[in-house]
Amino acid sequence: MRTGASWNARVFRLSAESPSLFLRFKSLGPSKLYQIAKLPRAKRAAALRARHEGKSVPEMSDAQLHIALAAFRPPAGRKVTPRMRAHGLRMRIRAMRSDLRAARRTLGPLPPDALSLLSIDLTALATESTSLRREISRTKP
Repeated sequence: MRTGASWNARVFRLSAESPSLFLRFKSLGPSKLYQIAKLPRAKRAAALRARHEGKSVPEMSDAQLHIALAAFRPPAGRKVTPRMRAHGLRMRIRAMRSDLRAARRTLGPLPPDALSLLSIDLTALATESTSLRREISRTKP
C-alpha cells in the first residue's frame, strides 16, 4: 500500500501549484502526470526536459519515465537512528546466541579443518564482543 497523498490529490496539487505546466503536459496522461507530481517542485521543470534513450518525456513509456525520473527523486529510505541500529544489533546477537546454543546440542564430530575455522571465528567474535562491551560501559550515562 502506498503512503502519502493519493493519486488524485497529487495531480490536483500539481495543477494548483503549476497550472501552466499542468496544461502544457496534461496530454501525458494520468500515470505520467502522477509520476511528475511526486517529484519535488523545484525539480519538475528539469525532469520534464529529461531524455531517456533519446526519447523526450511525451515519447517515453511509463516504465521509461520512471527510470528517467529516478535522478530527480529524493533518496528513498528512512533515517536510521543510533537507537534503531542498537536494536537491530541486539536482535542479531540474540539470534546468534540461540544458534550457538543449538549448535552445542547438535554439532557432531567435525573434521580438524572445520574445527580450526570455527575456533578462529568464535575467538574473533569473542574479541569483538568484549571490545564493544568495554566501549559501551565507558559511555554509559
